[in-house]
Amino acid sequence: MARTAALFPCGISLAATWNLDLMEEVGKHLGDETKARGADVLLAPTVCLHRSPLGGRNFESFSEDPFLTGKLAAAYIRGLQSKKVAATIKHFAGNEQETLRMTIDSIIAERPLRELYLKPFEIAIREASPWALMSSYNLINGVHADMYEHTMKKILRDEWKYDGQVIRQAGAEGLTLLKNERGLLPITSAKKIAVIGPNAKRAIAGGGGSASLNPYYTTTPFEGLANHFDGELLYSQGCDTAKWLPLASPFCTTADGQQGVTLEYYYHDRFEGAPASVQHKATTDLFLWDSAPKAVLPAYSFRVKTTITPKTSGTHTFSFSSVGPGKFFLDGELFIDNWDWIEEGEAMFDASEDVLKSVYLEEGKPVQILVESTNEVRPAWKITPGKPTHVYGGCRIGYEEEPRVNLLQEAVDAAKEADAAVVFVGLDAEWESEGYDRQTMDLPKNGSQDRLVEAVLAANPNTIVVNQSGTPVTMPWADKAPAILQAWYQGQEAGNALADVLLGRQSPGGKLPTTFPKRLSDNPAYHNWPGENAKVVYGEGIFIGYRHYDRCGIEPLFPFGHGLTYTTFEYGEATISDRTLAEDGAVKVNVPVTNTGGFAAAEIVQGYVKDVKSRLPRPEKELQAFGKVFLQPGETKSVELAFDKYSVGYYDTSLEAYIAEEGRFEVFIGSSSADIRCSTSFEVLESFTWVF
Repeated sequence: MARTAALFPCGISLAATWNLDLMEEVGKHLGDETKARGADVLLAPTVCLHRSPLGGRNFESFSEDPFLTGKLAAAYIRGLQSKKVAATIKHFAGNEQETLRMTIDSIIAERPLRELYLKPFEIAIREASPWALMSSYNLINGVHADMYEHTMKKILRDEWKYDGQVIRQAGAEGLTLLKNERGLLPITSAKKIAVIGPNAKRAIAGGGGSASLNPYYTTTPFEGLANHFDGELLYSQGCDTAKWLPLASPFCTTADGQQGVTLEYYYHDRFEGAPASVQHKATTDLFLWDSAPKAVLPAYSFRVKTTITPKTSGTHTFSFSSVGPGKFFLDGELFIDNWDWIEEGEAMFDASEDVLKSVYLEEGKPVQILVESTNEVRPAWKITPGKPTHVYGGCRIGYEEEPRVNLLQEAVDAAKEADAAVVFVGLDAEWESEGYDRQTMDLPKNGSQDRLVEAVLAANPNTIVVNQSGTPVTMPWADKAPAILQAWYQGQEAGNALADVLLGRQSPGGKLPTTFPKRLSDNPAYHNWPGENAKVVYGEGIFIGYRHYDRCGIEPLFPFGHGLTYTTFEYGEATISDRTLAEDGAVKVNVPVTNTGGFAAAEIVQGYVKDVKSRLPRPEKELQAFGKVFLQPGETKSVELAFDKYSVGYYDTSLEAYIAEEGRFEVFIGSSSADIRCSTSFEVLESFTWVF
C-alpha cells in the first residue's frame, strides 16, 4: 500500500479564509507530517502572485495581492518552523506562469518588481524569517533568476539582510565545457540536430548505491532539446552500454494489470500457506534491504510473479541474479537454477553474478515468470558460527529482445543528414555505484562508445560530445572532437539543464574539481590500486591529483580547475593588502576581472600558493582560495581572495603540529591550475606552529 498523508486544502482555498491563526495551525500540522516522514525541510509556501487567471499554479499560491500573500505566508512559516521544519519560500522571483517557465525572461520594471512580486517575500522574511528560499528557473530582465545580483544579492542579502539558505535552480551551473573549437557551442544556426548515443533518451540522474533515490520526475537530454529546440531532431541510440541486461520492468504486467511485479513474502525459508504480505513493485530490480515486512524477519522467503509479453519474435535473453538462493521459472518450468550460486557479482552489494539464458519467444504471446528466493546468506561458505545466517533478500530480472538494426550505421546516417550532431556518452548507476569500483577508466562497453564517437565525428564535422559521468573517462577522440561538454549527473532536471547550455540559453559555469588524465597509468595511485593482500598503500603521499602532475611534468587531458564559458575573461594585475603574513592575520589579494566577450557568464578565479623554500617536499602549488564572479559583457569586477596561516602551513610530524615556515610564498592567480594569469607574493617573517 502506498504511504498516505494528510491532504489540506490548496493554497487559494486557504487564502480565502483570510485567517492567519488558521494558516499558522496548518503550518504546524504540515510540520508534523514532514517530521513523520523523516524530513526536515518542506518546499513551501509558494507566494507567486495571480498575474493572470490562466496561471497553471495559481491554485498552489495564495492571492493576486502581495500584502495578503505575504501575511498568509508569514503565518504559515511561523507554524511550520515551530515544529523545527525549515520552510522554503518560493519561487524568487517573477515566476507567475508555467509556459516556458524554464526559459522565459520576465521583464519587470523596478517599481512593480518591488511593490508587487518581491513584496510577499519581503513581508515573510521580515515577520517569519523562513530558513530557506528557492529561486526560480526563469530569467529576470535578461539574467537567470538565481544569478540576478539585483534581487539575489543587493535586495535579498544586502537590503533585507536575509541569512537563510538559498536553494538555486542551477542545473547548468555545474556543467563543465572542456573544449569549444570554432565556437561550435552554443548551437545557434542549426535547423536539424542529430541526437545520438546510449544516454540520449535515458535520464541519468545519478550514480548507484545508498545515495541513489527515486526522483519525482526526470528529464532526458532528448526531452530537454525537444522542449526548447524549434528545428528538427533526429535520434539514434548508436550503441549498447548496459552493464547488465536492461530491466524487464517495461515488459512486465501483474495479474491485476499493473506494470511491474507482485512480490509475496512467506515466513521462514518455506513457501507454505498464504503469503504473510503482498507488495506491488514497479521494477524488477528488487533490493529488499529495508522493504521486507518486520513480521517475516529475520528469516523469510519470497516469490516474484509477473507476465512478460514479447514485442517481437526472436531469440530473446533473460538475466537473473539473486542475493540469496534463487530459482527462475518460465511458464512453470525451471529456467535458471541459482540456488547454490558461488560466483559473486556487483548488483545489490552481495548478489550473485548475472546468469544469462536465451529462448525463442513469439511476438504478443505472454509468458509467465516466477521467481523463488530466500534471504539466506550465499555463497554458503559465508555462513559461519556466531554470524547471522539470514540478512536481506533481493533479485534482479533482466530481459532483452533480439536486436533488429545496426545501431552504429543508423547513427552515422543520422549524423550525415543533420546540420550538427550531439553525442551523449558516459556512465550510469550500473557502472558507478557504492559497492564496487570501476575496473577501467574507459567508457563502456568494449569500446563501443569510442567507436560511436569516432564514426559520428567522421560523418559530421559539427559534432559535440557530451559525457555524463561522475569520474574522469579516457577520451581517445578528444583531439578530433571540436566541442566536449562534461555533464556529470545533474539530477532530475538534467535534460533541461543540458538544453539550456547546448542552445545558449545559459553559459556553462563549471570547472573541473578533479584532473582528467590522458590515460589511467598517469594517475598517482596507479601502482598502489586497489592493493594486495587486503592492504592498500597510499604510496603517492601528499602528491595526489594536480600536485602529482605538476611534480612529474605530466600533461593531463584536462587540468584541475579547467572549464570554459561562452565568453572570455581578462585578468588585470593583482594587488596585495600586505607583504607580510602574521600568525593571526591574513593577506588579501584583489584581481580585476573583465568579461571581454559577448555573453553573460561566471568566472571562477583560483588562488594557488607555493612555498618557495621548504625543509620538506611540498607541491609546486596548492589551491588555497577561490571566488566566483558573474559578469555581463564588458563588465569589470574585482575579486578578493584571502590567505591566512592555513594557506601556508604543512604538518610537521616531528613537531606533531602544523608549521608556517619563515620565508617567501608566491601566490598564483588563474583560471585553472594550468592557466595562471597573474601573481604576487608575501612573506612569513618568523616561523610559528599550531595544532587546530
